Amino acid sequence: MGTVHFIYNKGQRLKTPERITYEIAERLGRRYDLAIYDQRETGTIQPGAGDVLVGHPSRYAQDALFNRSFRQEGWARRIVFCPFSYGMPRDAAAIDPLVEEADFYLAMCGPYWFDTVETSIVSHWRYKMMRCDLGVNREHYPQVKQAFNPPGRRRFVYIGNAGPMKGVDFLCRLRSEEHTSDSSHGYISY
Repeated sequence: MGTVHFIYNKGQRLKTPERITYEIAERLGRRYDLAIYDQRETGTIQPGAGDVLVGHPSRYAQDALFNRSFRQEGWARRIVFCPFSYGMPRDAAAIDPLVEEADFYLAMCGPYWFDTVETSIVSHWRYKMMRCDLGVNREHYPQVKQAFNPPGRRRFVYIGNAGPMKGVDFLCRLRSEEHTSDSSHGYISY
């Protein structure tokens, strides 16, 4: 086998998505020759004999490194590795051509999304999908809270990107339904 070319977010911080890159790259590097790229890099990777491409497609920048490299002839395998949800049809449609042509799709998602893909608009992907549960080391993210308030008295704090794909608006709606007298929402976005 040649080199595995892994395209995601470069870095070694404890913050995701950089930590995902570090964790996955550490595991791949134990078994394969590995080249790591940042998904924001430009250019095109030309595959050598037996090379494998693994990475995050760009949904809207077709000239992104993964998308351009994916189109090159000569890859032994082409593997899409990115978050999966069919709840945003526009995002799913944007990567559909790449997933269709890929050899595999390593889908970062929870059991709900994976277990219900057969009933979704992307059910045609299921035969090439494998679920990857985020790709972080849980030892770096220990459970902090040990006791929880009873239903109706719970609150949440969300720290992270609050883009539509994260579902923070859904959490806020759930909380509002529980707390009709107190509609304040506890989330922090950066």
